[in-house]
Amino acid sequence: MKKIILLSSTILILISCSSTNIEKHGSPVGIKLSSDFDKNSNLYKNGYEYYNFIKIDKFQNKAPYDLTELRFQNVFSSSYIQLHLFNKFGEWNYSSKIDGRQFLIWQSIKIFNDSTETFTVVASGSESEKGLFTSVIVFDSDMKDCLSDESEHKDGLVELFSEAIKNVELNPTYFRSYRERVVNFDKDSRFIFIYH
Repeated sequence: MKKIILLSSTILILISCSSTNIEKHGSPVGIKLSSDFDKNSNLYKNGYEYYNFIKIDKFQNKAPYDLTELRFQNVFSSSYIQLHLFNKFGEWNYSSKIDGRQFLIWQSIKIFNDSTETFTVVASGSESEKGLFTSVIVFDSDMKDCLSDESEHKDGLVELFSEAIKNVELNPTYFRSYRERVVNFDKDSRFIFIYH
């Protein structure tokens, strides 16, 4: 539990220190659709326009861990990675809402088919006027950043989650579980999610 509290405070630092001048990687993947958010950009169904890395240094930002968030930009659904993880590993262990973003956390999961190593995976996303992205943060069992430039897992994780986005399947059970475990309802509120 202590690790989760430290992780949540690190994520808060990540959000507050995010940079808008981030290097773009990759090329568009998926079915190109026009965006209702921004007439000058497109969204990609079962794909993304590009991906980037948001890096936080623990010494510069007084965070408990070095941290890198992998964001797939201009996706059709900000839930792509969360949905993939749910389909493969079931319900998440913890959730945390920070600055309007919901983070779902899976602990001790084996994300690579050819390895017994376990990881902590934090999945999130955002849908706003600034665009849509789905994102992931990954730590090994020693809470080391697996998306850092030094990590032996970085390239494999980019490939794994890129493929996951391309092949993600709709699962109504995920949305029911999300609604029951995460979204707070009152009698007049509605949870609406459109997935084509």
